[in-house]
Amino acid sequence: MGYRWQGYRKVRNQVCKRLKNRMNELDLEDYGLYRNYLTAHPDEWIVLDGMMRITISRFFRDAKSWEVLYDMILSDWGKETSIKKRPLRVWSAGCASGEEPYSFALLWEFRLSGHFPGIETDIVATDASEHMLKRARKACYPRASLRDVPSQMLSHAFKEQPDGMFCLQKKWQKPVKFKKQDIRRRMPGGAFDIVF
Repeated sequence: MGYRWQGYRKVRNQVCKRLKNRMNELDLEDYGLYRNYLTAHPDEWIVLDGMMRITISRFFRDAKSWEVLYDMILSDWGKETSIKKRPLRVWSAGCASGEEPYSFALLWEFRLSGHFPGIETDIVATDASEHMLKRARKACYPRASLRDVPSQMLSHAFKEQPDGMFCLQKKWQKPVKFKKQDIRRRMPGGAFDIVF
């Protein structure tokens, strides 16, 4: 657990905190003792699996990758799908609470759909956690999750609620279909143009 890849500090901290809390619950002092506990108690693997899921997300997270996607990739795929007269198919694997697939839907609608009239998007978003999918389907987020959303998108696509949450309006939710799936076991059917 000493790995410190650049850009993954929060992810690492989240996982380590969960593991340490679990080891405290079990009165285990180090990772070696926890490994022995896993061997002696096979059901603990299910608990460990749940602790490994990363839920840190926000709209347009990793801005540079969204810029590259827009500037260098999407116009070519838009042209290709336009010629073939088919939807642009996108899969967001491990979508957590939906920020990533909704970001793509917003990017397409606000910045590209006008260049490719009639081209629809088929956005499939999967996650192994029903709890996270429920949050994704609700599509309400704290302001911190929206800090990278351009102001025009924010004002047109979201409605602020009395509790301070911002809910994505139904029109913008429509292109995204959520499914409960664990990518280690299966994936949605068909070919995809883009996989997140």
